[in-house]
Amino acid sequence: MKYFIVILTICSLLFGACVEVRAGVPWLPEARRFVPADSVHVWNYSAPDIRQLALRAFPEAKGSLLSADAKFWEQREDIAQWAAKLISHGNCVGGGDDLFSASQGVPAMMQTGACAMMWLMTGRSEYVDFMERAIFNAAWHAATDTLLSADASDRRAAAETLLAMPATMYGVCGDSLFVNYYTNATSRIPVGEGSAFTLDLITQMPISGVVKFRFSQLPAEGRFLALHLRLPDWTGCSGANSVYHYEGNEHATLPAIFVNGHELLPKMFRVDEKGYVIIEKTWFNMDEVYFQISLPMLQVTSFRPEETGRSFLQRGPLVYVLPEEAKGFCFTSASETSIVSIDEAGLPVLSVKLFPGETGGGNEESGSKVFTATPYANATKGSVFFHK
Repeated sequence: MKYFIVILTICSLLFGACVEVRAGVPWLPEARRFVPADSVHVWNYSAPDIRQLALRAFPEAKGSLLSADAKFWEQREDIAQWAAKLISHGNCVGGGDDLFSASQGVPAMMQTGACAMMWLMTGRSEYVDFMERAIFNAAWHAATDTLLSADASDRRAAAETLLAMPATMYGVCGDSLFVNYYTNATSRIPVGEGSAFTLDLITQMPISGVVKFRFSQLPAEGRFLALHLRLPDWTGCSGANSVYHYEGNEHATLPAIFVNGHELLPKMFRVDEKGYVIIEKTWFNMDEVYFQISLPMLQVTSFRPEETGRSFLQRGPLVYVLPEEAKGFCFTSASETSIVSIDEAGLPVLSVKLFPGETGGGNEESGSKVFTATPYANATKGSVFFHK
């Protein structure tokens, strides 16, 4: 990941020399820390895990710990401007330029790096939203697409971005643990001075939204910990800033959260302004946390300048691609979706019922048609956008 950090440093210096300082960024009193990538062991039930995908794309790719050291902290205002610029000019998959004719690795890496630094210094979940979008869409696509003939630098950038997922999955600060992504992992979490415990995260995301955590190797007397669970922007529950509008999620509610089989009452947790559910308690060995995130197919409107007036389909963190024949059809509240298969990478392929017309004015069954929606991560052609 040294390549990742070198590019981040160079770009921050270049952008920092030509931008105005933005006031009002809610900086933390001190920067948070990511749990080292070597302590986070991600795995998959029936497909390559994200580390395997990265190393297949570029075997020499390296992972390392990204931290907001004194140099980056001094440049935080410039990094904020750089991150804002990258976010506003990126695309809906977390990359840049055209979705199918331009490789996405380098822009995905730049967005991920800038947003990782901003999260360390602000703690706001919207930066993880952008990182997740880039990792599970643009970087994944660039790492697995054999048709673009991406050059070595772009393929390496995609691999480094994929490796950033385990490197940014957990953050710590004092007695607080921050969970940024929901993917299968067994991790050794360092907390306090010289102490650590094991945390298992078991899920089938993004196939289903069931998530379970299990604590182990804690002291016999237990350990107090404030567990922060990220609310992704696509759940509609976050309250964090987003450049996307997820239609149909305007009245979403928090999922029920269970600890050791007992549902938590509202007074037993809280949601902060940074986009995290916080559970504060003394944890013991074999304690479990369980919840289920809803994963409907959503029509998403982008507020980015280059994507104004267009929308796309997204389920969980995955952006979906429709065949060209779907042009002239519209996704509406009456559209039905279902999983028809799981591809070789372990991502769900969906069937989607669409209705004729670009505005969704007609929901007549006689004109509806079912199309196959493929994750952009593994698609080589098709159409992402609807014109509204």
